[in-house]
Amino acid sequence: MNHPSVSRGWHFGTSKRVSQLGHFILSETHFPANLRTPWHGHEAAAFSLVLSGRNRQRYRQAEVTFEPGATVFRPSAAEHTDQISPEGSASFIIEPERAWLTESGLAQLNRDAAVNQSGIRARWLLEHIYAEFRSPDCVTPLALEGLVLALGAEFARIAEPHLARQAPAWLERTREAVNAGFTERVTLADLAAEAGVHPVHLATAFRAAFGTSVGEYVRARRIEAARLALMDRSRSINEIALSLGFSSQSHFTRVFRQHAGTTPLAYRRLHRLRPDGNVMGT
Repeated sequence: MNHPSVSRGWHFGTSKRVSQLGHFILSETHFPANLRTPWHGHEAAAFSLVLSGRNRQRYRQAEVTFEPGATVFRPSAAEHTDQISPEGSASFIIEPERAWLTESGLAQLNRDAAVNQSGIRARWLLEHIYAEFRSPDCVTPLALEGLVLALGAEFARIAEPHLARQAPAWLERTREAVNAGFTERVTLADLAAEAGVHPVHLATAFRAAFGTSVGEYVRARRIEAARLALMDRSRSINEIALSLGFSSQSHFTRVFRQHAGTTPLAYRRLHRLRPDGNVMGT
């Protein structure tokens, strides 16, 4: 059965800002809490950065969940339905012209479901595209071509997307427990006891379903929370480090640099809050 196809530049949420720059439509879109979209496809493929909240997308053969900080490629035409988390969600979305995608050799990215590129470089590229979007100038369209092309290459390096099967209810409850308490000390033994399974079984099932270990997942959640906290200049870096469960500021700096490719201080300088609460680049 064919479902409606969403036109390029339109989304089920509310776009706070939309720009057409060169071959691309860029938008910062906010989705209401608990939104469940009808089955649909998209006329245009898209790259996106999840700014906040979670989005669970169900495709014909797979279900994928994107957490804050996820760097996503969503193929055109692939029919799916979205389920937005209770806190709502926001994403920065880039939709290239179809002809540009083909001429750039990136048409091969169009698969059967969306895919997350977890590498640091993909996140770095999307953040720089986001900065261009917020502070465009006369050379922004040219800069975007290079940045989006490099971003596409990062996704092209993924031979096949990891399409997780729907996790069992006990494993989803475990992930929710981790999401609720990721700033606290979390042990595999405690999570397994709560779920009623052996720790080895939990560790194996978690990696198979979500593509990462429990420890890596906790660390990623802390880093994403840190990215948001660093935009608030009223909070010291040491305070942020301790509030997110790091043993010290130096421990936080070391882990943050490994994940974000820069120090917390440099990241704060690049992402400053405007008086209206929005982020601006340098």
